[in-house]
Amino acid sequence: MISVNGVDLRDLGFLARTRRLPGLGGERTATQEIAGTIGAIRLGGSGGSGTLRVDGTLTGVDHTTAQDRLDEIAAHLRGPQVIRLSDRPDREWHGILQSGPSQITEITPQWISRGAHLTLEWLLPDPTAIAREPTILGGPDARLTLGTAPSPIAVDVWASYGAPITQIVVQVLAGAKVLRSLTWTGEVPLAGLWSLSDEAHEITVDGANAIDGLTPDSEFPDADPFEGADRVTVATTGGDAQIIIRYRRRWL
Repeated sequence: MISVNGVDLRDLGFLARTRRLPGLGGERTATQEIAGTIGAIRLGGSGGSGTLRVDGTLTGVDHTTAQDRLDEIAAHLRGPQVIRLSDRPDREWHGILQSGPSQITEITPQWISRGAHLTLEWLLPDPTAIAREPTILGGPDARLTLGTAPSPIAVDVWASYGAPITQIVVQVLAGAKVLRSLTWTGEVPLAGLWSLSDEAHEITVDGANAIDGLTPDSEFPDADPFEGADRVTVATTGGDAQIIIRYRRRWL
């Protein structure tokens, strides 16, 4: 079984058959030879991205049903995605779909069940599958229960359909008490992506700096369970939103 953004793809008619997991990624390293020295000087390196590929079948009782399912899965696989495999419950990958749903060829007679080959491939900026607390998805509100150590928060809000998003509020709470609250006002256009990185103190819309939309009393919501923080909430105003909340555990 494979789930994307909390939805089992079997519920959308997709049956996974084979998969190809990302490699270790490796590192691209640059060196410079200096005259009069033995050996080269290492200038640094950067990690590479990876891909996750899943081959399977999309089924339907007839061509129309299969095409409807194709449209549904295509809509679900837009934007940033969290991918989980049933046999790796402690791992998840974060990526963007690179290739996937296209079309289903109509075959007669119509009463025969349809089965179309479908390959899904995601680009993973970080090919490692980092163990995290389960990611909670939803809209207009999303919540994440924290672990047992201070954790930088990352939030992605995708304006999925309906209307642009006009306001996003991220809060860290201990019970009913709000410890930190960030309010951003602006516009996230349809199919646009709003991202918050607490660790880097950055807010972007479609990759462009958008930190100027914060209210004067906004606090970046680093979550520290030792001061009683037990959850993070994200609320949006405007159109329908798909929300991903995540953090890297910091064991003490």
